[in-house]
Amino acid sequence: MVQIICICGPSGVGKTSVLEELKKLDTPWSYPVSTTTRKPRLDEKRGEYYHFISDENFTSRLANGDFIEHAIVHGIQYGLQRVDLEAFWTQGIEKSILAVDIQGVRILKKLYPNVISIFLIPGSFSDLEERLQERITDKPDDIALRLANAKTEINEHKSECDWYVVNHKNNLITTVESVVNIIDG
Repeated sequence: MVQIICICGPSGVGKTSVLEELKKLDTPWSYPVSTTTRKPRLDEKRGEYYHFISDENFTSRLANGDFIEHAIVHGIQYGLQRVDLEAFWTQGIEKSILAVDIQGVRILKKLYPNVISIFLIPGSFSDLEERLQERITDKPDDIALRLANAKTEINEHKSECDWYVVNHKNNLITTVESVVNIIDG
């Protein structure tokens, strides 16, 4: 049976870092690539975690019904194209691991019967602020907005997920182990 595992949480909490570590494991899991209109960060490769496209292209694909889920987060469009998710299933890969926001979790739970959602939370807000400051692309105003949104997301949306895992600073391996234990459940 096909299973979708959604990893969500506030900006900067470490969703991509967790996915990077999960990909290193010897598991038969897929990692569908999301699509976004934001510019790639210096360390990001096109097609690895995101397809980077223009706003116009995204809007056109959205109008064509190509996206299973989509959202505007911090003024940037994000979405998961159906083809990027379902392509792995035809290959017999039944577990797909996704990094999505809480809106994506809600939509995917409505569309697919076997979704597990894991909400990542920071060990502390000072850790989260430090992570956001380490991003070269984030400006001080962006960081303040993302921190304010993180508090709201954690307080209001963590309970919408099946599980939550604390991603303590400098303890990524423990976080990944917790996520694997949930997936293998």
